[in-house]
Amino acid sequence: MKMLNKIKYLANIIVATIFVVFLLPHNVFAACSVNGYTVAYINGILTSEIDARKDKNTLESTFSYISGRNDVKFINGYNESHIGGAGDLIESASQLLGASVSNYDRDTILNEIYPQITTRKMLLVGHSQGTFYANEIYNYLVAHGEPKGSLSVYNLATPASFVAGNGNYLTSENDKIVNAVRDLAAKVSAPQPLPANISIPLSPEETA
Repeated sequence: MKMLNKIKYLANIIVATIFVVFLLPHNVFAACSVNGYTVAYINGILTSEIDARKDKNTLESTFSYISGRNDVKFINGYNESHIGGAGDLIESASQLLGASVSNYDRDTILNEIYPQITTRKMLLVGHSQGTFYANEIYNYLVAHGEPKGSLSVYNLATPASFVAGNGNYLTSENDKIVNAVRDLAAKVSAPQPLPANISIPLSPEETA
């Protein structure tokens, strides 16, 4: 139930973001339709492809229920785990310091979502480590000619110190992983994750 409430909250935010960010027409993905929107969800580490797809589907169905809209397409930009998650931890540490070990995952996600994009406006939704990739993909697309007005980023539980394109984010003050990253960043003089901006109540099971 609490997870459903979190997803409903996110769906409401995406509704607002689409209306606020994409009020005016822009030229992006020129061969794509001027109508509708695409939301690309990028998962965090240690997430199976099945679970990532379930998260995307739940977000999509909740968004449709709340907004009543049918012109928003949801797709997965799957962030695959490597070496049982160890590779992801190494990459995350590098991203925390402002660089990537390689662009392999970013490019893999780009190659996955590119054929699925059929609209000229897109919102990148990153979760946890996926927020680093959402930022990187935004910067890559803008650097390669996509207008900033046609792209936006919304990050969740982000260990990053910024949201690309001055996008928005949601991080709970009791997120243990982000708080651990915050402590680590302080110890190694790395950029701090963005400050928490909401408190999402946890059940005793979740707290434990």
